[in-house]
Amino acid sequence: MKKYSFTKGYRCPVSAEIVGSEIERITERDGVVKTTVLLDEARPYDSPLHPIPEWDDQIAAEEYRKNQIRRLVRAVRVEVQTETAGKKVDAPVVIHSPHGGGYYSPDAIKNDIDLFESALSSALAKLRSAQSAVSTLERLAVEKDDSGLFAKISIVLKSMAIAENALNDMRH
Repeated sequence: MKKYSFTKGYRCPVSAEIVGSEIERITERDGVVKTTVLLDEARPYDSPLHPIPEWDDQIAAEEYRKNQIRRLVRAVRVEVQTETAGKKVDAPVVIHSPHGGGYYSPDAIKNDIDLFESALSSALAKLRSAQSAVSTLERLAVEKDDSGLFAKISIVLKSMAIAENALNDMRH
């Protein structure tokens, strides 16, 4: 029997067991789960997934616009011209904190220890998420009985563990 859970911090009005069972049902039926299909499955009022999406079009439209702006801010790159050449600067870094988050310039993060710590925590969380995804691939390589692929993925996971340790060593 499978047990489903949400990632830490994810809030949902429906249990992970219900969501997981619905995703599995659709996967068995269609071979894959696509966002549009899952949304269509949630449309009927009696669907177990119905409480999840925002059905008020005005609220949903505003949230969509916010996501467009978030993508826009993350996509912008700055090139600073100097006398000899241009220098590319990273886009603002998103920082989530209990006191509110936002997008901060690399200079702001560099000059504020608390922002730097928050950015470091964010980087660690992203690395751990990537490690989880690669661990899944490692398990699949074992199930596939592909020792060459397993060996390569193991090297990636070891490298990620080294990176995680290095980032943790930077924390105060």
